[in-house]
Amino acid sequence: MPMKRALIILIFVVIATANPIDGLAEKTVKSPKLSSYDLALVELDQPLTLTGDDGKTATYERAYLIRLHGEFPTHGASVMRLYFGNEAIPEYGGLPGGLYFMIYEKNRLKAFAGKPIRYQIDCGPINEFEVRFDVRRFQPLKLMKLKDALIR
Repeated sequence: MPMKRALIILIFVVIATANPIDGLAEKTVKSPKLSSYDLALVELDQPLTLTGDDGKTATYERAYLIRLHGEFPTHGASVMRLYFGNEAIPEYGGLPGGLYFMIYEKNRLKAFAGKPIRYQIDCGPINEFEVRFDVRRFQPLKLMKLKDALIR
């Protein structure tokens, strides 16, 4: 009798492995596609105080909002790493049809000029989109409310 029970369990394991249940199957990562990007100077809802790598704190009332439009993996934002040149973007959010992140210092924004926008999926190679970042396209920057800049 125990042999029969073990055989039935083995059959269920084989069936489950051969036909994974939706949601439990490993999802494939789609290659991201960047169609365009834009930049806005935004007024933060409340001042933000950040501590830099050097231990110094700075308070910001404004930020530069960068939105990337295109197709990006949606099954887990942590699976894709984003770079401007060689600098990693440590935190970004999702929007319908794209991603966004904020830069708080103008000199850091200027350092992105002419740099390729790059990405890495899991631990794979770092790939480049065909687009290079150009700050001049959006000059002069008009100050906007954050919520308006996100939905424009």
